[in-house]
Amino acid sequence: MSSEKLESGEAAEPAAPARVTDDTLEGYLDAVASTAPVPGGGGVSALAGSLACALGCMVAGLTAGKRACADFDDGAREALRSCEELRRRMLELSNADAEGFVPVTAALKLPRSTPEEAAARVRALDDALLGACDAPLEVLSLSLSALGALGALAERGNKIAVVDVGVAASLARTAADGAALTVHANARMMCDQSRAKELRDRADSLAGLAEVRSREVYVTAKRRYL
Repeated sequence: MSSEKLESGEAAEPAAPARVTDDTLEGYLDAVASTAPVPGGGGVSALAGSLACALGCMVAGLTAGKRACADFDDGAREALRSCEELRRRMLELSNADAEGFVPVTAALKLPRSTPEEAAARVRALDDALLGACDAPLEVLSLSLSALGALGALAERGNKIAVVDVGVAASLARTAADGAALTVHANARMMCDQSRAKELRDRADSLAGLAEVRSREVYVTAKRRYL
């Protein structure tokens, strides 16, 4: 959720952010469905990335050690290691995205009755928004890393599960697209337009790469399955 909605009063007053790792799936979805500012699109995007990597783990696990895939055994084990690391980190970033929004809400509450207060509020808000971009930018980067592992599995993984690689590729693109939108939402609120443009450009570049790569992986998986 963008800070604009919180500032406008459309969002509920934030409490401690719901953590996807501390809740049931139903409880987390209830938190997402609420009017609280977090968890929102950024955290859900990271969760989509974690799900993509979980599917990659499954396919790699169904490939490693299988006689029919013996010529790709080392590659499958490397994909499994990579996807497992990425799965865990993406899950952490789902929490980090929500936690990163806390300083933004605090900055929005700062007084601005005098020019000095207003200037201090602007600085604090820009710093908080910059920090809130850390998690989605990392999600973008890790989505590309995940698509690298998924690409290898699409080409040489166990054919009985290759369709799941296609699903994973779609989820990885969703993670990247959602993370890029989160960066844009945060950057839009910044007063430092030069810094905001740098953030937007970086997010768009990574999201563009993820779009191309995810399509390649999806098409490869689909062709092998069919």
